[in-house]
Amino acid sequence: MRTAALHTMKRALALLAVAGVAWVGSGCCASFRAGHLERIGRWPPGPPPEPEQMKAVSVIFQTSTDEEGKPHPMDDRSWVLYRNATHWAYFLSRRFTNVREGPVLSELRAEATLTEHLKRSPFYLKIAAVLTFGLVPYWERREWTLTTVVSDAQGKELARFEKSESLIIWTQLLLTFAFPFAPPPRVAATCVFDLNRATIAEAYEQGVY
Repeated sequence: MRTAALHTMKRALALLAVAGVAWVGSGCCASFRAGHLERIGRWPPGPPPEPEQMKAVSVIFQTSTDEEGKPHPMDDRSWVLYRNATHWAYFLSRRFTNVREGPVLSELRAEATLTEHLKRSPFYLKIAAVLTFGLVPYWERREWTLTTVVSDAQGKELARFEKSESLIIWTQLLLTFAFPFAPPPRVAATCVFDLNRATIAEAYEQGVY
């Protein structure tokens, strides 16, 4: 009798765990930006440059991540998403003859390092969320600083820029209705894109680009 009861309890816990995973992966989450990044004016920045004034740029994208002060590797999907957003910003700026990836020979070199500080809600909130089938929310906060060092073909540093923004991801059953408008991957990619746009705009204002 005791064995049967124990088996029933284990089965119930397994079903509960499956249900919890199902609602977490069903789109019951949304991302919201903190709004620390200054508003970007005209884009692309400035009037179109004369063709003879345009230069090729090589963009080197790097990341440095930690969770609660401890090194934390960034997942491959996010890394590719943020790298693409970075290169896309340089391409759409229309200020370069060519936007190249990696440390290749170019007239300009932009080393863009995205530093991510990851913070999560206490574990007991996740347990409560599963036990209540998503009625209790939990969160994940990502604080980003994009540091960009611009140098010339000889490696001489021309300028250094730093831009910051953060976003928070909430997971809760009722956020199913918000998910189509603020899915975490899209909001995160747009945020990294805007960090690079703000950097390029400031570099233009200073005469670097």
